[in-house]
Amino acid sequence: MSAMPPAPRPPKAHGPAPREPRDPATTSAERFDAMGREVVVGGATGAELGAIRRLFERRERVFSRLRSDSELRWVDRSPETTLAVSAVFADAVADALQAARQTAGLVAATRCGAS
Repeated sequence: MSAMPPAPRPPKAHGPAPREPRDPATTSAERFDAMGREVVVGGATGAELGAIRRLFERRERVFSRLRSDSELRWVDRSPETTLAVSAVFADAVADALQAARQTAGLVAATRCGAS
């Protein structure tokens, strides 16, 4: 008695499987530069994109090491040991110090060779 031959396999499709049409609002991406990097925002409305850009602009004025007028650069240049800083700067330092404590120094608020 001979074995039955295997059933034929359907032919393989070439290329990727067809995709369902996607909503352009969730697949569009806008790009802008901030803090020396390209920021990519996907799926945002015009108003949301504007708010994201403004947030990055505010944070860049505080934290950018690339801007000579940023608060971070001002703190770095100051010879003083005690400075009055903005609330957002103070909160970031507090968060960084807490992360260092909670991770036994694995996460540390250092420049890591940045100049």
